[in-house]
Amino acid sequence: MWRRNMFDVTDGDPGQCITLMFISVLISVIVGSLSTMREVVKEAEIYRRERMIGLQIIPYILSKVWFSAVLATYQSAIFLVTKEINVNMPGDWHTALAMYFTLFLSTLGGMVMGLLVSALASSQNVAPLLTILFLVPQITFAGSFIPLHTLGTVGQAISQMTVTRWAYESMVTLSELGKDIARDPCWQQPQSVREKWKEADKAQCQCMGPRLFDGCYFPGLRKEYDPAVNQPEPIRPQNLGDPPTAPDNLLGPDGQQFADDIKAYSEKTKTYRKEIDQWQDRFSQWKEKRGRAIASGEALLDRFNRNNGKTYAIDVWGHWLKLGALILVTLGLLVGVQKRKDWI
Repeated sequence: MWRRNMFDVTDGDPGQCITLMFISVLISVIVGSLSTMREVVKEAEIYRRERMIGLQIIPYILSKVWFSAVLATYQSAIFLVTKEINVNMPGDWHTALAMYFTLFLSTLGGMVMGLLVSALASSQNVAPLLTILFLVPQITFAGSFIPLHTLGTVGQAISQMTVTRWAYESMVTLSELGKDIARDPCWQQPQSVREKWKEADKAQCQCMGPRLFDGCYFPGLRKEYDPAVNQPEPIRPQNLGDPPTAPDNLLGPDGQQFADDIKAYSEKTKTYRKEIDQWQDRFSQWKEKRGRAIASGEALLDRFNRNNGKTYAIDVWGHWLKLGALILVTLGLLVGVQKRKDWI
């Protein structure tokens, strides 16, 4: 599915990079939830008998969770290793370790969600249908397909409760996909302000203006590059200056010298016109190629920055804590659902 060089600044594809990050997280959640969606409901009768003779709820749930954690440890490694083999992933082993932990949390979150579904299901046949109901928000409210800033209040609230959102944003930041854009103060300005800037206003920008292709790393950016960007402006031919001044007496040697000067000036004028025409052609081509390359590069960055810019530099540790909190909340709901069965 994935191109090996998708993160390359020349031949890369930022769209595939974004999709890779999201699909990796989504598959980990789906596989996790599908592997545990029948774990509780299939033991319903056994659980009732064991509860009657003293089985405690929390030890019972923890017996499911610790095994899920072991599976998540293995499955996350498989998810990441297959990506590392097939794709030139960015970063060093620290990045790989952070990505592994992110996938571990998303897989474990999916497994705990599957356990909750299993506890809610009335039978093993109902469990897959409930799992689908829980997985749909993980797809639509993660911020990959539908930008989060376009969601309404309810959508924003649902997004806060999805495992995929926090894991996906963490993966994008860890991949350093838009790191340079996030660090460039120019891109932090509102679009209405940036649209009014001229080239001189972008002189100090890292990922905008004439420094775009030298100072900014973004997959596929150099596809838009043209050598004219780094070539100096063609030098305009030097002006000929004023024509010779006529002498007071056009007769005699002064008049002859003036005639010779006028003739020489006329020849220089013809040459100057040819040079000006050539310079205008070179200048027009240089300006068009340079302007088109810079505009195309900025348009590429702007297109992805509008929808994914918030994911370029998030607090990964904070997102890990939110994932952990979601897992704990889900476990709390699982305990509550199991406890409710005693009342029934």
